Amino acid sequence: MNQLTMKRILCIIMALQGIIAMNAQQLVASLYHPGDETPTIYTGMSAFSNAYEAAQDGDDIYLSPGIFYCYSTTFDKAVSIHGYLMGTLEGTECTRENSTTLINEVTIARSEVSTITPFFEGIYFRSTVYLQEMHGGTFSKCYFADLNGNSQEVEGTATCTFDNCILGNNRTYTDNNLTFTNCVVGFTSWTPPAAVDYYNCILWGDQYGMKQGKWGTVSNCIIFGTTDEDCTVSAEVFENCLLASPLSYDTENSIFLGSCYNVSSIYGIFQSDTFYELRSPTDYVDSDGNQIGIYGGEKPWDIIPDIPFISTFEPGELQEDGFLPYTLVIK
Repeated sequence: MNQLTMKRILCIIMALQGIIAMNAQQLVASLYHPGDETPTIYTGMSAFSNAYEAAQDGDDIYLSPGIFYCYSTTFDKAVSIHGYLMGTLEGTECTRENSTTLINEVTIARSEVSTITPFFEGIYFRSTVYLQEMHGGTFSKCYFADLNGNSQEVEGTATCTFDNCILGNNRTYTDNNLTFTNCVVGFTSWTPPAAVDYYNCILWGDQYGMKQGKWGTVSNCIIFGTTDEDCTVSAEVFENCLLASPLSYDTENSIFLGSCYNVSSIYGIFQSDTFYELRSPTDYVDSDGNQIGIYGGEKPWDIIPDIPFISTFEPGELQEDGFLPYTLVIK
């Protein structure tokens, strides 16, 4: 049995564990090491920490729905961590229903340069995440209550990518090389970063968070503020962006490519009770004629992790022999 087949089987097993965990309210973490025939199973609130402590570079950890406590507060291994879901969407809000949630502040401190890099998918980070040092790494379909791009007191360079993520708060400091693709990013504070690029993102924040510093490339993005105060936003390059008043572009210090739009208000731009879906996708487009925002670009918005996901679980009536039939749909 090759490793690819084994990982697919493991994903199916983990999907089954996920639905069992939801019904039994049991936390489950499965640690898979390439070459092993079966995963190592950990249970309980410390299941994730125990699995992470035992993991080696190149391993995979699969987590069930539920709230896991991070006893290990420093992530310094090139491990792939797959959650069941970041949460569910209700309009522009993300809830924790049936999500994989990690609590306790954690620091990413992967100082080693390697072809194997950390990967996080489908995780709801309920506490602050600090990016102290990363040489490559990806966050996919994760929710961050508070991402601290770096600590002002700790030296280090974070180089990583985010796709299909939600950031409730984002504090970005110097010496970060971050790329956000099809993400929703909120700002609470800002100092000039080394290089932070945004592609097909929703960028929003208060006046303080939006006006500080200068972004890198901002392409096919929708930008708006949460206050009525005038604010000028600056980037090295704006390309095919939509900006809502009272925000305004920094026309003196930015380069403009494609079509950069201005609207008097963000209200009416999105369909009501949707997750930032444009009311008129053909009105605001990129250079190829595709809609800007999170539903365009190379990685259109999708909350579902890439691992198998159970969309339907319908138990039948318990049989006399103790057998419980059920209907299970895995996507």
